[in-house]
Amino acid sequence: MLAVYETIDLGLVHLNSHAADREFEPISDLLSGNHPVLFADTGRDNTIYIYHAFGVHALYVGDVLRSIVDALSADEEDESSSALHGALSKSTESTVFNLLSTFSAERR
Repeated sequence: MLAVYETIDLGLVHLNSHAADREFEPISDLLSGNHPVLFADTGRDNTIYIYHAFGVHALYVGDVLRSIVDALSADEEDESSSALHGALSKSTESTVFNLLSTFSAERR
């Protein structure tokens, strides 16, 4: 089963915004050819790495996982879904880190 909890913005449009200013192919064309690959950190359960055509990003999902675990623990005791619903409606988000940028506007 696949569930979507949040939308992650890697900032690729902002990162590559200078390319549009130099009359290269539009950013939308560059991004449409981008195929991100996600893989988990084997040493840390709360970190996911994403590599793509523009470099590498790391996602720290520890805060999100902690809020869901706390809600599920409270939900088991309460037997109502109010704790889970409350935790999911909070604005806990993953933290995005740009580890490596490999994009060059000149080289595309």
